Amino acid sequence: MFKECSARHIDVKHFDTSSVKEIEMMFSYIHVDIIDMTNFNLQNVSSMSFLFSGSTIGEIRFKGIKTSNVNGMLRMFKNAKVGKVDLSGLDTSGVTSMTEMFTNCNIEDLDFSKFDTHNVLHMYRMFAFFNIKRLDLRNFKFMSSVDLIEAFEGCHADEINLSGVTIPDSAVTEAMFKDCKSLFSVNNFRNFNTKYLIGNATNIINVGTYVYNYGGQFKEGDCYSDKNGS
Repeated sequence: MFKECSARHIDVKHFDTSSVKEIEMMFSYIHVDIIDMTNFNLQNVSSMSFLFSGSTIGEIRFKGIKTSNVNGMLRMFKNAKVGKVDLSGLDTSGVTSMTEMFTNCNIEDLDFSKFDTHNVLHMYRMFAFFNIKRLDLRNFKFMSSVDLIEAFEGCHADEINLSGVTIPDSAVTEAMFKDCKSLFSVNNFRNFNTKYLIGNATNIINVGTYVYNYGGQFKEGDCYSDKNGS
């Protein structure tokens, strides 16, 4: 609807969206100060994929938005630059795909404390090349067969907090932290025995109570356990 629109101000806060079924790419590739989706009724919408992809937006407001039937947030913020966004208004309980949701996105800070991931199957490259200082994902819950391949590839965070999070043995985790050159700390997540760290990681990786300073590159197939440090 507004894809590639050149307007600097778009007022949608009084939109009646109760009958809307398609919203993909609605605000993609635009440059605006605010997108106010407060009280948007998206009960008939199943996908918010590509919604803000490629856009520069000062602030996004989700307060009161109804998204309980949304199952796809594929590339929702990919290649976007956002000054401020509060994710707490998003109901993500039915979402199954967050593939590349924040890939190459630039957001100064995000609060994931109310972000529901318990039904998500696809997190492939979800935070790849994400330009953020710190990721606090302590609230994340993972499906047994979740795809976490390259989930944090090239992410610019220097700390990823997964304290208390259990990643199932059956999760697909190859190259999960590939090329995380800024990362020095991954805090306290469990079941690290099946996690593969692949790429140019010459930095320190802090996993639970273990600190590994490898001083070289991880190689494909390298696996480090939080149980015996091997």
